[in-house]
Amino acid sequence: MATHVGPAGRFWRPLVVVALVTTITAPVVFLARPVSADTASDLQAKATQLSQEILREQLQIGAYTQQYEASTQKVQADAQQIAQTEQKVVADERRTALDRSQLQIDAVSLYTEYGSAATATPLFQSADAVQRQREYLGVAFGDTSVAIDQLNLARSTLEDDRSSLQHQQQADQALQAQAAGLLQQAQSSQNALAAEQAQVNGQLATVIAQQQAAAEAAAAARQAAASQAAATQVSTSGSSGATPPTGSGSSAGAGGSASGGATSDPALPPFLVCVRQVESGGDYQAVSPNGEYMGAFQFSQPTWNDAAQLAGLPGLVGVPPNTATKADQDTLAVALYNADGDQPWYGDCGS
Repeated sequence: MATHVGPAGRFWRPLVVVALVTTITAPVVFLARPVSADTASDLQAKATQLSQEILREQLQIGAYTQQYEASTQKVQADAQQIAQTEQKVVADERRTALDRSQLQIDAVSLYTEYGSAATATPLFQSADAVQRQREYLGVAFGDTSVAIDQLNLARSTLEDDRSSLQHQQQADQALQAQAAGLLQQAQSSQNALAAEQAQVNGQLATVIAQQQAAAEAAAAARQAAASQAAATQVSTSGSSGATPPTGSGSSAGAGGSASGGATSDPALPPFLVCVRQVESGGDYQAVSPNGEYMGAFQFSQPTWNDAAQLAGLPGLVGVPPNTATKADQDTLAVALYNADGDQPWYGDCGS
């Protein structure tokens, strides 16, 4: 299943729960209804697996969101071009109507000064004048007809452009709908995984609680047995000064370790070398104009947080990418690339 860059945050709480659960230990005891150690181990493995799957779904949701936004922008641009073409068509139609009206005025103006053509004295009376009249009409009608033909041709061209733009808009709208469907499907998958993870975490908490209760019961049983043995020994020996043996307690402390940055700078695959150059020109402190993307690989903060979890470096969660070291940025880029391929930087390097 392909994965993509996406917003982080919703998976953080389940990961913390799993991390806390996996650090709990309990002594091995025998219960009236024993809980299999394999059951707890299986539940822990399942919870970890679900956390990784949720993380990948969130990356995929992010990529589908970007595709949907890009398609929406194209649809809006198409609508703007169609509107401009419509305005040109209307303007040409208005000019054509005006030229037709002027043509009628020019034709009628030859006779209107003296009344109708049937009763009035013609404007052109001599043969020479009649010839000039014909020439005038030919020029008037011819020039206007040519203008109208040119306008009709321009309008036809604009109509073709408008039709082409409408087809393009329909295609972009289809891509937009497809991206929306994929986004909805990915969100549904994430919700299903989150519900399954909640169920597994509940089962795991129940198993651990049973183990702890069993340990407490066993400790109480041992204490009661020791007290009874001591009382029996005192009764048998008859020595009133005897004291029961006591056990020595011990406590163990676990040292915590803070998760910091990368300990070494990994070698970048050729694709990431290309991405680094395309995205920032190799500038590890680069910040996009809108402030959303940072560092050499132009991580967004949510995607950086996701990559930090994938790399096993939770100490980098919340750190602005452009303030991290070169080794940290390279390490998280490699982790994201290994988990999600070229999808987070789709198209930047011709992949």
